[in-house]
Amino acid sequence: MPLTKNNYSKITFIIIMMIFTSTNLHADNTRPSSILSVITGDWNQDKKIDAAVLTINKQQLVELYIFLNNDKNRLRPVFYKEDIVWVNLGSGGTYLETASNNSSFFLYSDRKFATRDTWSQKLTISYRNQNFIMSGYFYNTHDTLGKNPDFNCDINFLTGKGFVNKKAFKIAAQKIKLTNWSKYIPNQCTT
Repeated sequence: MPLTKNNYSKITFIIIMMIFTSTNLHADNTRPSSILSVITGDWNQDKKIDAAVLTINKQQLVELYIFLNNDKNRLRPVFYKEDIVWVNLGSGGTYLETASNNSSFFLYSDRKFATRDTWSQKLTISYRNQNFIMSGYFYNTHDTLGKNPDFNCDINFLTGKGFVNKKAFKIAAQKIKLTNWSKYIPNQCTT
């Protein structure tokens, strides 16, 4: 089903219903309590609509669901991860955005309100060799009172190239499977 303005609501509804009725994604059969973000794209480049959904469960842990379209033009759940990023809905936000190439997407989280030290994080998630991987990481902090310097870190794991406060660095190129990702800050991005 091609994505158009006319069927976007239908696709979104179908995705939401799949999440709330699916039992094979959860070991303990829990259900999300709130949907934070829903996006579509073509993660595996098969010219069919795929989807990603971000939820927060009753324990206030962020959950990521990824769906791929199958041969029968139906979305099937292929990935689930709980506690993928930190969230505090009272002082920040968490949401998804499709990348311009439509085969990757971004997972944003931040703390920008009710705090002196604000931060934001962007994870780039891509589909490579039948796996979802963490292909990029961006993190920045800002002291709203200006007493501490700003800090910025950007890493492309696929090329190994990165920047800390505009100074280039290099690490070994790697494909980090999303199943192995935990909500940590890479060593290069610690202050």
